[in-house]
Amino acid sequence: MTELRRSRRTAAQPFRNWFEQHLQSKQVSSVTPTDKVGPRLAGVVGRKAGSLPFPYSDSVKKSDVIWNEELLDKWLTDPESVIPDNDMSFRLTNAEERAAIISYLKERGTTAKETGK
Repeated sequence: MTELRRSRRTAAQPFRNWFEQHLQSKQVSSVTPTDKVGPRLAGVVGRKAGSLPFPYSDSVKKSDVIWNEELLDKWLTDPESVIPDNDMSFRLTNAEERAAIISYLKERGTTAKETGK
């Protein structure tokens, strides 16, 4: 494992349990969503918003958003500022928690690409 990946994993670890409790681990690790909590989040960094099979709001489906760290940070803080009229009700004001969640999502995306899961 590279030093960069090790440091990302270390930064994300304290929030892994919190994240999985709040946003169900199925969303992060499964290939397809199995419920209506949300779309699969593994591999979200670099993906177009609303591009997976999931009942997204029309505004998300029609957006031109490609998820990156900056947009995910804004989305977790205030989804309306990124895509108006969306159905996301979750907000997270703590910048450290947002950074850890984004790091974890990036880690899961890398793992998903490496393992095909």
